[in-house]
Amino acid sequence: MNKSIFTTCLVLISAFATAQTTYPNERNEGLPAQTEGSSQPPTPATDNYNAASSNALNARTLSRGGFYIEPMILTTQEETSIKTSQLPFITNDTTGTSRGYGVGLRFGGHFNEMVLLGIDARYSKIQANDSFYQQADSKAYDIAPMITIQTPYYGVRLLAGYVIVGENDPNAGYRDLDLKFKEASGLRVGAGVFVSSVGINLEYQDISYNSTEIQSLGSYSLNKVSAVDAKNRGYALSLSFPVEL
Repeated sequence: MNKSIFTTCLVLISAFATAQTTYPNERNEGLPAQTEGSSQPPTPATDNYNAASSNALNARTLSRGGFYIEPMILTTQEETSIKTSQLPFITNDTTGTSRGYGVGLRFGGHFNEMVLLGIDARYSKIQANDSFYQQADSKAYDIAPMITIQTPYYGVRLLAGYVIVGENDPNAGYRDLDLKFKEASGLRVGAGVFVSSVGINLEYQDISYNSTEIQSLGSYSLNKVSAVDAKNRGYALSLSFPVEL
């Protein structure tokens, strides 16, 4: 009996000694290695949580609403028509083309950065070429209430506006006749793409000038308002920088 107990004790001691001499990696086979200086080994769930937290901190927070401004630079190319036959000493209407460069600013309010409502104001310097002016430089501005619908952060956007105020003031043309086209009105629609705070927009615009001021004829100052109709139809390409406030 005592011999059997002694034999059992020897077996237990031998098993314990074998377990103590086993290498730690062998005892923890299949478990992730413990990080130096850490009391607990990392787990896949912990790694995923840390990555998600880092992405959340780095992502720009979507604003629910507020104000925005959107400066832009633009270039235009249009077809022009002027009913110069409405003037007393010119018999034919004129058509031509114009190209220009300018700056603009959209500002207003936004909802979830997806719907933008506001004002679109633009100023351009244009060079006109037609049978009336031959070649003349012009300064133009217009103001339009507008709406933009877009996906947040990046993607596509749709733009629409209606010009309610504007003027086009070219240099003097035929016989030093100096006209200023006033009371601008017309539709402007387009689409664009944007990433973060940079957008590229292409718009079609059809703008009419419903009255004309005859400023001078040669050395004679007239300042007379006439019913000479003028129209510009064409495209505006802009690079814009929307910023939510």
